[in-house]
Amino acid sequence: MIKTIKSLIDNKYDFFYKLIFYIIFYYSCVTLYLTFDIAQSPDFEKYYKYFEYYSGKIDKTGLEQGNLYFFFHYIFAVAVSSSTNLLTINEIVNISVHLVNSIIFLFGIKGFIKILKFKKYKSSYIYLSMIVVCFLPPAIQLRLTLKPEIIAFSLFGWILFHMSKYLSTNNKIDILLFFLALSVLFTSKISISFILFVILALEMYTNHRKIFNRKNLKYILPFLILSCTLIIENRHHNGLFLNEVKHPENYNNK
Repeated sequence: MIKTIKSLIDNKYDFFYKLIFYIIFYYSCVTLYLTFDIAQSPDFEKYYKYFEYYSGKIDKTGLEQGNLYFFFHYIFAVAVSSSTNLLTINEIVNISVHLVNSIIFLFGIKGFIKILKFKKYKSSYIYLSMIVVCFLPPAIQLRLTLKPEIIAFSLFGWILFHMSKYLSTNNKIDILLFFLALSVLFTSKISISFILFVILALEMYTNHRKIFNRKNLKYILPFLILSCTLIIENRHHNGLFLNEVKHPENYNNK
């Protein structure tokens, strides 16, 4: 009886903290949308080439980043433009980028919530921490730019969750989702690939060495096939491979 009452109280507080988090997250999204124009963000003109490519204005993007992130934005922009004729192109892009970045950011938050709950942290601590994350300067920067770095944030928590869960339960779905997320990140941007490789190598070597065994080697092949497929697909759209980075002259070698 006492355990049942305690469980009901805990669930009530969990719902309360979760509700507070979603209210504050919504408030942060609306505030960012009303106070900042994405078109004014760094390198917007550079990455807007993806929109021009998908709309047929140019033959190749001439960039090296993965297309998945930018294609999501284009699809949402088309959906917004088809729903109204009262907005300019700049307003349509601004709305779609804010919306998609918010969705991707929330998906990343959910991943970190999953791994923290899996590690047995209290829900109250988790949701309070996520509220703080929403207002950290790097998080705000991710949400206010048209750059694929937000994909790294959105998938990293899920990668840790599925890796930890697989090692605990040996569920094949988790290892497949782990490698699926890895494939998307490794083909998004060369800097993301390098940083992710270093972090995961250190994490696996220090805490999850048992993942390196013959049984798990069979899952590397689907990972390589999917990664190579995404690399070839990106090369088709961009005209460049992931490592063929072209910096503007004022940034080059600095």
